[in-house]
Amino acid sequence: MVTLTLLPHETILEILSHLPLKQLETVAKTFNHPITDICLPLLQPLFKSRRDRKDLVRAFGEFGQRFPVPHGLESLDLDSPVRKTLGLSRRDVIKLPRRRRTLDMDFMEFHGDFDWLKPLPKSVSDDMAGHYRGPALIGTALDDLLSSAERVGVTIPPAFLKFMQNEELQLRIPSHHAGAFHLTSGGLLRIPKARIGGRVGYAIGFLSYLIDGVMLYLEPGKDGICSVLTDMEDECPYEVDGVNVPHEEEDCPYVTQEDRDDSKAQKVEILAHGCTLELVGMDFETYLANLYYSEVLYWVCRLEAEPVPGLVEYVKYMLVERREIPKKPKEIEDLTEDARRQTIADLLQ
Repeated sequence: MVTLTLLPHETILEILSHLPLKQLETVAKTFNHPITDICLPLLQPLFKSRRDRKDLVRAFGEFGQRFPVPHGLESLDLDSPVRKTLGLSRRDVIKLPRRRRTLDMDFMEFHGDFDWLKPLPKSVSDDMAGHYRGPALIGTALDDLLSSAERVGVTIPPAFLKFMQNEELQLRIPSHHAGAFHLTSGGLLRIPKARIGGRVGYAIGFLSYLIDGVMLYLEPGKDGICSVLTDMEDECPYEVDGVNVPHEEEDCPYVTQEDRDDSKAQKVEILAHGCTLELVGMDFETYLANLYYSEVLYWVCRLEAEPVPGLVEYVKYMLVERREIPKKPKEIEDLTEDARRQTIADLLQ
């Protein structure tokens, strides 16, 4: 480390800038003050993300669990071909993903290029072909979004725009419960301040299911908060066939005169219905990656399809816990010496 500190400041900065943020944070905590000082500017996005997370939890409550484990995955037979496909040993136990991991996906990095979003196995894409309801953009939906974003002063994430305009990428995300990507027309909706702790925020639907929908949530400013919400209600209230259909304002006790005045001045509708808004992602690309891998996992389990690149790592990081081996299991004690060695070897795989 002494050699590193002797390098020019610009050289050290260039070296450190290639590290993932979590590793960079470890470097900043581990080494001396000059290195820490160089790390701090690079760590600002990580610090901002943590501040945003706290603000969002205060506004919406704790994050929801949006990505269930496919039915039967937890009880797969130890010799199941699916377990072998997913690289699971006999000691690996499938558990529901912890909320922190469901949202963070620390083992991946996202740069807006969707290089992780690989084509589906042929068996999966063939099965999904008859259910496709795309493309995501219909009519003036994109123009409505961009013009409303300019009026209210929010920045649309480039990754979101890229995905919504790329039908090939949309086709790579399957759905086993009638999900469809549709950017709602009419532009952004203003969320009543009383619903989000006095904050100023806007939303637009981009993914609809039979009983709920998913929205991109945005706050004003170049570095304004951007996250993903679910809209839990009997039916998707802000989108019907890709068109915004806001409920009547008098049906929503949250709407104030200030909300009405601001929405009128900005020429945006109010998200006036009384459904439950729940946080499911800190940013669009992380949410999409979780959706992709959890959906592909379902189809791998159902069709015994080949896993897409990255799925094995996703399963190990998000779903696996190691089974502890009993110190003196009776079933092992009763075996012959050779059989005992083989059984222990199998358990340790």
